[in-house]
Amino acid sequence: MKAVAEHYLQTSGVPWTIVRSTAFAELYLDLLAQSAGRSGRPVLFGRGDNPINFVAIDDVAALIELVALDASTRGQLFEIGGPRNLTFGELTKILGNRIGDNAVRARHVPRLVLRALAATGHLWPTAQARLAELALYMDTADMTFDSSPLHDRYPQLPATNIAAALSP
Repeated sequence: MKAVAEHYLQTSGVPWTIVRSTAFAELYLDLLAQSAGRSGRPVLFGRGDNPINFVAIDDVAALIELVALDASTRGQLFEIGGPRNLTFGELTKILGNRIGDNAVRARHVPRLVLRALAATGHLWPTAQARLAELALYMDTADMTFDSSPLHDRYPQLPATNIAAALSP
């Protein structure tokens, strides 16, 4: 749907600038914390060892502000990510510093269970089946990102360390 919306915008004749970001760090850290519940042990879908790029929301906002105020960026697409690729296992360690040591002993939902749940979506499309498909994708696909080209172009943009993104 995002690709369709971008194509529509690009062909609309309206001046445009598109900003794409990697996964929001704060969102996934909050989801992990919520899944920890009373046990303090977050739930990881799959192995949790696939590198993914997470970006701080404030970094994305800084880029949006920069390109919104700079008319020379019209007709351009900008991609932003965080300074490091991290696994969900590494995110739980970062989270452990915030909610307690149990966070580093995450509970895992095996890929086999995710595959079975995702397969049910072909018979009965459900939100759970779609989430299982997404979880499998995030546990297996290349979701790394190199943010250095954007930061070379705009060195004033922040590149927030994910642990710092947890600070109030």
